[in-house]
Amino acid sequence: GGLRDTLDSIAETLVAGTIPLEDFDEDFATMSAIMARVGLHSIAAQDFALANAWWNEGQAPDTPMLVHDDHLHVFSSTASMQAAARLVQRDGDEDCESWELTKHHTLCFACVRDFEIGYADAASTAAQWASSLVESGAVCVSIRGRLEPASVTRSELRRGKKKFT
Repeated sequence: GGLRDTLDSIAETLVAGTIPLEDFDEDFATMSAIMARVGLHSIAAQDFALANAWWNEGQAPDTPMLVHDDHLHVFSSTASMQAAARLVQRDGDEDCESWELTKHHTLCFACVRDFEIGYADAASTAAQWASSLVESGAVCVSIRGRLEPASVTRSELRRGKKKFT
């Protein structure tokens, strides 16, 4: 955009306290093209629904689960949940690694609130942290991040450069 778009963006930022979504359009197009080149794409609403259903297969309104301190068992059938309940009743739940159940999945959730790796070469281990999780057996890696418009990044870089020169 031109000067008018910039002024509108500044005005909205001051009035609403947020950056207008339009400021992200160019970055969105760039990132979308990069992600498409490596085979990543936005998932459809149907895919979101499937992900939110875990392995439920739509047969019941909720997903039966058994919670342990460091992991979670989810069951996609009542029969597999009942079989697990019998094993727990008979043997206790400490030896769940030996369970041979169908329609049963074990999940371990991990959460990182925030981290800063700074600049890292794309080939470095630090930059490939998500790939190493997948290679270690992660079923899913969900990333929530914030991107700022290029104009904001440019402004920050200029301000930083002035500070150190």
